[in-house]
Amino acid sequence: MYREKLVFHNRGTHTMKIFVRYPKELGEYVEFNPTNGYIQPLSDFESWIKFNPRPDILTKCKRYLTGDEQITVVLKVMSELQAVPVLFKLKAEFTTDSLEITPRDIDFGQLYDQVAPSVKVRLMNRSKLPQKLSFFQIPKELIAEPDKGCLHLLPLEQSYMTLTFNPQRDEFYGDTSGTMWLRVLTGEIMAKELKMTFTATKEKCPVLFDKSKILYPSLSEGETCESLVTVSLNTGMQKDYMVEFTPPPYKLSGLKFCPRTAVAKPGKPVLMQILYDARVRNYDGLVAQELQAEMGNDKPVEVLKNRLIEEELKKKVEEVKKDKKKEEKKAVKKEVKKVVKKTKKQEEEEELARIQEEEAKKKEEEERLQKILADFNKEEELYKFGGRVYDNIVDNELQSQHYEWLVPCSFIPTDKSSPVKTTYIYIKTVVSRPTLLVVPQTLDFGELAVSCRKVLYLDIENADDEMCVLSQDRLAPFGGFSVLNAMPEIPAHAKARLAIQFEPIWQQLCEEKLILRTAKTRATVSLRGIGVRPEVSIDPENGLVDMGSIVVGECSERQFTIKNLSSFPVVYTIKVQAQGLQNKGSERVFTYEPQSTSVQPGELAKVTVRFKPEYQCESLYEMVLVDIPNQVNPKFVYLQGYAWARQLSARVYEPFVFPKLEELAKVKPMDLMVKEKNNRVVGFRKTIMLEFTKRAAGSDAVADEKETVRKLVLSSAELIGLKQDKPGSYEISLIKDDYFACDLPKGNLQPKQDQIIKFTYTPPKKDPALENIKAIQGIGQWVQTKCELKLIGGYLAGGADTLVYDILLRAYAEQI
Repeated sequence: MYREKLVFHNRGTHTMKIFVRYPKELGEYVEFNPTNGYIQPLSDFESWIKFNPRPDILTKCKRYLTGDEQITVVLKVMSELQAVPVLFKLKAEFTTDSLEITPRDIDFGQLYDQVAPSVKVRLMNRSKLPQKLSFFQIPKELIAEPDKGCLHLLPLEQSYMTLTFNPQRDEFYGDTSGTMWLRVLTGEIMAKELKMTFTATKEKCPVLFDKSKILYPSLSEGETCESLVTVSLNTGMQKDYMVEFTPPPYKLSGLKFCPRTAVAKPGKPVLMQILYDARVRNYDGLVAQELQAEMGNDKPVEVLKNRLIEEELKKKVEEVKKDKKKEEKKAVKKEVKKVVKKTKKQEEEEELARIQEEEAKKKEEEERLQKILADFNKEEELYKFGGRVYDNIVDNELQSQHYEWLVPCSFIPTDKSSPVKTTYIYIKTVVSRPTLLVVPQTLDFGELAVSCRKVLYLDIENADDEMCVLSQDRLAPFGGFSVLNAMPEIPAHAKARLAIQFEPIWQQLCEEKLILRTAKTRATVSLRGIGVRPEVSIDPENGLVDMGSIVVGECSERQFTIKNLSSFPVVYTIKVQAQGLQNKGSERVFTYEPQSTSVQPGELAKVTVRFKPEYQCESLYEMVLVDIPNQVNPKFVYLQGYAWARQLSARVYEPFVFPKLEELAKVKPMDLMVKEKNNRVVGFRKTIMLEFTKRAAGSDAVADEKETVRKLVLSSAELIGLKQDKPGSYEISLIKDDYFACDLPKGNLQPKQDQIIKFTYTPPKKDPALENIKAIQGIGQWVQTKCELKLIGGYLAGGADTLVYDILLRAYAEQI
């Protein structure tokens, strides 16, 4: 029912009586109140018209129709004092308050835990008036979007509303149903309420996720972010399940699942990694065609069981192609022979025709592409992959792109006792215009020695129109990387600098992501460095530098080399770890040149050792460490030398075994001084004892050199300066017996020469009759022989020309 007010004006000087006349067909639809009345001079008169149309008005008033569902009726206002009536028109356009809802009864089907299925409802306004829609008395399990189920539809407009079923009680399983009401207000004059129903069935899902909804933070283009999802089996499940994710194409979504397929076992969850590469992705018809081609290539192809047959088929195909090429070449040659020389005009016409043909093809291709782009429905095509997108465009510039994906996860028991079922994971990604620019995006520190430091700088620019406060995600405490300065506040369109330090703790490759954040976005910088430990080698390899024998007051020099095996420079320092007796003055027995220096990669450094003792001594040694911070294996060098009062000398031969630092540290200087005092020659005569140890049980005394051979070293010392080297000689007087023998009893000693003399012990033969008697095995006696060693000649600082030693040979003979 419609009401409208009519106002009549009397511009005359007499009272006027009026009455309204209208067709009788409208009598049951139109009512005037009042239908007649009096208008005073120069005044107004009001009358109300009430219009109450019904559906049959279109048939009863058919002659007044002026269009589809429109009528126009001429009404008259008449007066006795006015001959000409006042005409006015009553126009009305009829419509309906119909609202088409598809579907009206919603079935959400079967659903699992942590899954909220959605149904798209189409709402079509069939009225020529606008309609306002709103849900009320909606169950709490239902969520209506957008705007919580409130819509405004223009006349004949179509829109969609998404209803999501999300039960609040996790323990609820089974069938459920309910009703909801939709209030429709048509044109501000007509209101009605429509009833809708829904049904759903909730089941216990065998496969569970620790998170069914993944919301990635807003990332700048080019950034990456990963999320971890734990897949496990529900309580009470005894079977193994094969789980497979089917993500949308990477070119479209930027999502990578690793692994995509796994086997979940009871009590053994599986960890899935989801990596997102943030980039603006424009999905149109051309991209859809490329994806279709790629997915077509990725379809499984039947593989031949016999590879030999496959190779033969390939060979045959290649032979056929070669034959075709040969035939084409022959045909071309024949055509060339038949070619008749064309005139210039004919060539120009052919060229023009060729150009026109190419332009026509190009135009046809452009029209085809435009048709593809025009016919492409982005929303529907994305819906096929389970996604939707929202592009945030401000001033014709894309500010951010928001994607939502429903990624299906199919699962089936490994024994295939039940059919394949599917559940879903919701993923939302946001990529925004980069406002935090970082240069460079990768900081490579290269190789750096362990515990050394290196600093590189990172330039950051704020491209936003507002000031940003920078913050960082915490770096690994033992990763080797650290940010030295505090996080700054960067004004709009300004720059800042960060100092990044790399200090490796271990010998390994160090890689880490430095994530810088603001209130709107974030930036990622890749940090990379290699922690290495320096390594050197020493020549001689056994670590022994023998300074030899020297006359007191003289000095000798030797060298050892240090080779840098690392790929970077190293600095070494010679540090004394243990030492024997020292000079009484301030000058050291051993000095090193250089004591410390740098060695480039692959190069050698020579260290010169100077040996200068001040008195006669045999306990002159030093163990030094070639100290390089954090080197792989510490390198030690052992130096030893002998100082004598004259050029020729004798000492017991001892095979070199690199001493242990712990044992040298226990030796006290007082013990060494006592030993030297006992070894000191009194009256130019000294006794050297060579004792053969008791033979071990079960060993062959004749064959074992350690038990049957003793050695003496006769040295002719090196002389430096004005002193001249002189040759010398030696003579050993050994009484012949059945036990001991000397290989070189007499000989000459040249300057700078060491002569090794061997003394051999021959054990007595055992009596065969007594050999097997255990009671007397090992019983014997000590035998000894004394001989004389004369050292003759050589440089003498004073005293007799001949130096005499007494050599006492002593051994244990197993003989009764």
